[in-house]
Amino acid sequence: RPLLAASAAIEQSINQSLRQATEQEIGVYLVLLLKAFPHAGKEDRSAFGRMLQEDVIDLKPSIGAMESGCRAVRQTSKFLPAISEVLEAVRNADTSLRGSVERLRLLPEFIARLDTQIQEGEAAQQRKADRKLSITAVIACPDNIGS
Repeated sequence: RPLLAASAAIEQSINQSLRQATEQEIGVYLVLLLKAFPHAGKEDRSAFGRMLQEDVIDLKPSIGAMESGCRAVRQTSKFLPAISEVLEAVRNADTSLRGSVERLRLLPEFIARLDTQIQEGEAAQQRKADRKLSITAVIACPDNIGS
C-alpha cells in the first residue's frame, strides 16, 4: 500500500519535528527572527530578546513548532512582533503539528474500514448480479422452475 507507506514516512518526519527544542535551538531561531526585522530599535533588542527567549523556553516548544512559528511571524509581520505574537505563532504551529500526527495515526484504520466497505459493496453487487442472472434464466426457460 503506497499510501500507508507514505503516511508512515510522513508520520516519522513529523514525529522528529515534535522533538522538544533545546534552549540553544530556541535561541538560534529567535536570533534569526529578530534579525529579520533590521529596523527595530537596537538599544532595546537585547532586553527584548532575553524576555522573548525566556517566554518561549517556558512553552517547551517542539523544534518543528519553532521553525514553523518563526517562519509564520517573519512572513506575516511588517514590524518587530510583540512577544505575545511570537508565543501565539509557536503555540499554533505546535497544535497544527500534533493534529497532523494524530490524523496520520488514524489513517491505517480508516483505510482498513474503507477496504471492508469496498469488499462488502462488491459482494453485494455480485449477489445482485447473480439474482438478476437467475431471474433472467427463469424468464427465458420457465419449464426449469422447480427442477
